[in-house]
Amino acid sequence: MEQSSEPDLDLYDRISLVNAAAAYLKHERFQKLLITENLLEVPLALIVRSYSAQVPPSAPLSVTNLIPTAHDQEEEAQLTVMRGQLIQSLSDVSALPEFGASFPLNSPLISSLVAWLFVPQVQLQTCACIVLGNLASSDAVCQEMVQDRDIHRPLIAKLRQSADTQVLHSTMGFLKNLALPSENKDELGEAEIIPAVSRFWDGTAPQLRFGAVSLTRQVINGSLTNIERLLAPLSPDPESPAHERTYLSLLLLLFAKSDDVPTNVEIARIVASICRGLNSSGAASDPESQGEMLHRFYNFHPNVARPLSMMVSQSRWPVIRSEGWFALALMARSRDGSAAVSDVLQQVEVFGPLVETIMGRVPLEEEGDGSGREQESEQQKVMKAKDRDNARVLVGELLKNRGEDIVSLQDLFVRARSPNAGEEGEEEGDDDDDDDEDEDDDDVDQDEDDEEENEE
Repeated sequence: MEQSSEPDLDLYDRISLVNAAAAYLKHERFQKLLITENLLEVPLALIVRSYSAQVPPSAPLSVTNLIPTAHDQEEEAQLTVMRGQLIQSLSDVSALPEFGASFPLNSPLISSLVAWLFVPQVQLQTCACIVLGNLASSDAVCQEMVQDRDIHRPLIAKLRQSADTQVLHSTMGFLKNLALPSENKDELGEAEIIPAVSRFWDGTAPQLRFGAVSLTRQVINGSLTNIERLLAPLSPDPESPAHERTYLSLLLLLFAKSDDVPTNVEIARIVASICRGLNSSGAASDPESQGEMLHRFYNFHPNVARPLSMMVSQSRWPVIRSEGWFALALMARSRDGSAAVSDVLQQVEVFGPLVETIMGRVPLEEEGDGSGREQESEQQKVMKAKDRDNARVLVGELLKNRGEDIVSLQDLFVRARSPNAGEEGEEEGDDDDDDDEDEDDDDVDQDEDDEEENEE
């Protein structure tokens, strides 16, 4: 690979040498050699030199005053492929734990990559986002990047300005890592990441749309201030129609139009995260602010429970279904929330699973094929108990807040309060499950204030 960086080397010979080196770098042994032998600068310098032959040997990674070398269309296409191969190799190398241990944030190589974030060359930007994003694998590094170095700000600027799919995808991945520590979430929200990322929620490539929605969930998860930003009016003008619409309104509109299941699941999980946040002890410590956010949450979004109905009506992902029951139980605590929940319970595909959950039945899709059945059954028992508790709380809260409107739930409520609820469902399953019925029913009278313990 060092030979391929020789300045007098013919372009096609250089590309051939890089292709050969990239084949070797698919193997972890050679990836680690780049780190231990301090050779990582070589592929990075090759990427820079592919743009300009006038890079000074004393600063091979410098992009200051980079003067592009002219290439015809065919040559540029080959160089683009070559850079892509090198970036893939660097992505694999930087994902190794040895990389982070060898290159701290204050190392010259990492400082050079940070400078690449500000250049116009899209593959240099992409490479920097991927490598730095892989380096952001611990809370300590992520916090230093955001709170000490403000790396998130040029990344959010890219979300606003860039039109390149590769740059945007790598930027979102980097920001998603930076959003993991709770200490970073407010800084990201303050830098207006939600307005920046909202432009990808509609009318864009599915891959970017999913990445944008997933990033939004990461940013608001566990952050009341960012939940408040998501629920803020799109326009501060009370006379504007957008004053009664929020960023969450845009996500719910996307949910109603989209048939992309992963994206819709992420939107549903955003709604669930909001439910958890608005019912947390942190929100309760400021009743006035909590009341205002709850008002906007329910009154500006009449169909806000619809995404949760998708979570509980599917059987492909049991953990997602459990998250849905928990969120619906939280939503049913208030009268406004109960109205939203009551609306979705009119759907057979939601009311049916509610009955099955309270009765302790397991959907057939989860029974398995017989292999590892004992282990699956134990996992199912734990999850069934949690789901059943949350479903019972849900029914109880609905009857307390809207019992006069929900006659169909009266019988279900009686069953939910019965100490023998679930026996019918268990008898239809395997006999091995019968012995655990009493254990499952020990938690029937669990207080609703303990709901958060049931969350996955």
